[in-house]
Amino acid sequence: MTAEQAVLGAMLKSKDAVHEALDLLVARDFLDPANMQIFLAMDTLNRHESPIDLVTLDEQLTRWGRLDEVGGASYLVELVRAVPDPENINAYIAIVLERSPRTTGKSAPVEKPKILMRIQFTDGGYADVDPERAIIINAASIKAIRPITSDESEVET
Repeated sequence: MTAEQAVLGAMLKSKDAVHEALDLLVARDFLDPANMQIFLAMDTLNRHESPIDLVTLDEQLTRWGRLDEVGGASYLVELVRAVPDPENINAYIAIVLERSPRTTGKSAPVEKPKILMRIQFTDGGYADVDPERAIIINAASIKAIRPITSDESEVET
């Protein structure tokens, strides 16, 4: 278990741990993209004054379409089961901060840009879509389809 996982597991077990972690950490302190997403979901739940537990966290990540991306419900359960002691949250936070790009000055690993598809319509318009989520209803109105990176996209998907 990493310190990042220990922080997240402690947050799932203890309201005090939630407040400690959210007071001292930000999402970019997490090196693992999955752990970063989980922390962001917990922060969102907290800002909306929702409880932070396995059910609400699972639901928030599902709403964002990120549950599978972070390892699924089984990873969330693993976080709770594996945390040694939520009372040690400050020690776990200290380790995360020690390795954080925010405190070390090193940049976080850069994720490969997501590939989108640009659909150009016969009327001259276009849409940038995630090919895993796109459903084409009227193919006759499509002039061309080409892959692009999310950097090129002007339309939020």
